[in-house]
Amino acid sequence: MAKKLKIKKIRITSGLFEGKERLKLYFPYDWEIIKLIKTIPGARWDPKERCWHVASTQANLNRLTKLFKDKTIFDIHLQGMTEQFVKLRVDGHSLLAPLDSEDQEKIEAFINWMKYRRYGESTIRTYKELTITYLRFIKPKNATDEVGTDIERFTNEYILPRRLSFSYQNQLVNALKLFYAGIIKQELSIKQLQRDNVHQAGKGEKRQDCTDFAKEH
Repeated sequence: MAKKLKIKKIRITSGLFEGKERLKLYFPYDWEIIKLIKTIPGARWDPKERCWHVASTQANLNRLTKLFKDKTIFDIHLQGMTEQFVKLRVDGHSLLAPLDSEDQEKIEAFINWMKYRRYGESTIRTYKELTITYLRFIKPKNATDEVGTDIERFTNEYILPRRLSFSYQNQLVNALKLFYAGIIKQELSIKQLQRDNVHQAGKGEKRQDCTDFAKEH
């Protein structure tokens, strides 16, 4: 039986190596992760930048997703690449783009807004991470853009494929209502999403709680 890896984070950036576009993989030393990366054709170690890197191709992104499914969270920073790469979906999983300076300022304002109103540290941390994840998901849109079906899309394309709990979904709704009311000054109307959809996605399997998931981001 294969050994299960503890869920960890791999930071992925883009850059040139010997004139060719590469995906650079940064993570604390972990031999189990290294062994998996070395199975990707052309994977190489860069001692100067202290990262592994592979060719920047759709096939390699598919390989990474399959190799680390349920084992690793990808932190994607692909500035300068096309929107297709920045908002790429692989095997139903969204690879999240970084926040821009405008949204980062709004997140800081959100944290200060909650502190002023005496929200607990745990709630502030959870709401902050949930809101950041959502804002990264909807890129290239910004927080001030029309919400439309983005929340439903986040549920179908991010929450359900990861089999996250209904508690995670409820906390997300609460965090976004607070964020949009307090910072964006916009009333956010969110229809109650069907509990059955989430239960079906995670039937018979353990789902990750929102606070645990937030800590990993």
